[in-house]
Amino acid sequence: MCSPKSEGGLGFRDLETSNRAILAKQCWRFLKTPKSLAVKVLKGCYFKDGNFIDAKSNSAASFVWRSLVWGKELLKTGIHWLLVMVSQIITPSCGWNLQVLRENFIPSDVEAITQIPICNGDRKYTIMWHYNDKGVYTVKSGYWIGRKLVSNPSSSNTSLLASWWNFLWKLYIPLKVKIFVWKPCHNWIPTKFNISKRGVHMSGICEACKICDETTIHALWDCNKLKSVRKYWSSLSGKHIGSYSNFFELMMDRASLYNRKDAGLFCVMAWSFGDSNDEVFASSAQTILANLNEKTAKLSTMLNCIRFSVECGLTPCVFEMDEALVVKWIIEDQCNFFENGALIDDIRFLSSDMRKVKFVHNSKKANGVARSLAKLVLDVAVDTFWMEEVPACLNALVLADKPG
Repeated sequence: MCSPKSEGGLGFRDLETSNRAILAKQCWRFLKTPKSLAVKVLKGCYFKDGNFIDAKSNSAASFVWRSLVWGKELLKTGIHWLLVMVSQIITPSCGWNLQVLRENFIPSDVEAITQIPICNGDRKYTIMWHYNDKGVYTVKSGYWIGRKLVSNPSSSNTSLLASWWNFLWKLYIPLKVKIFVWKPCHNWIPTKFNISKRGVHMSGICEACKICDETTIHALWDCNKLKSVRKYWSSLSGKHIGSYSNFFELMMDRASLYNRKDAGLFCVMAWSFGDSNDEVFASSAQTILANLNEKTAKLSTMLNCIRFSVECGLTPCVFEMDEALVVKWIIEDQCNFFENGALIDDIRFLSSDMRKVKFVHNSKKANGVARSLAKLVLDVAVDTFWMEEVPACLNALVLADKPG
């Protein structure tokens, strides 16, 4: 996640490397101000007969000194080769000592050094930071070098991968879709196969086809339920779609075939299949032991749903009901003195504590899952609650209600 977006990460700052770069900045100040009080104190404790850049740590050293030594190792990657006494590479006649240069530098550097004019000042040494045009250490350049040290580039087609990641982040699609596509590219979505590999005792078989393991590429592309989707995208590209070993390979291939608009639509399609926001959070069926008319019973049910949503902190919420008149009563902002007025006032009061609430009328056909739950509770005659699922007999209805 701390790698740049062009390398498959999210661009978050690595706190450990950042701390090290800041400590290296303090070490840089010590090198530039060797007569400061802090340097004198540290010299008396840890490098009496040496210099700061070569000083080591030991088991008895303080936490401050151990931290500085740790940061100094990062600093040494950019200045160690420049810590050469100038008097050793300049002759008394103010010329370059070619013998010393050839002993300490490679031929190309020797040629570059000899092109530098020599000043007449009497300087013992000069410290410069190699990764900055001004020769001054900065935390930004130190962080960049620190990330280079900890990263392990293993792919030979780095430029190809970088072009793909840059292509993804520049698509004109919602950020949540880009983040979702990023996850399966790293195989980081909770498919049944991935969960079972982490030690959870459960079947890894896909619930939709009941044949193959629910891997990332299967859930988002290879499953039989997506056959029509594969056919559509194959016709759009004019190229027969083969098999892919992983989702990242699929996205790389699709990106090479589609323009930016179609590639964005392809990402949205994958998100619509894999996004977990349309999963069931909870379901319940309760009996109301009272002789109530239909509208009063539905208002009581709505009140119980709102109480549950408030207790679970669910927001925003959309409450659907197949009784248009009841929805109208709730939405209308007026006092209610008829028989259901108290229930409606309670509904308004509880929903006012939620950040965003919407009451919607839906047809009885679209409310099939709720009606089936009501019939189920009549058969069992026991109040029942299901967390993150519905009764097995209603799975088909739930799948039918999902988009796609």
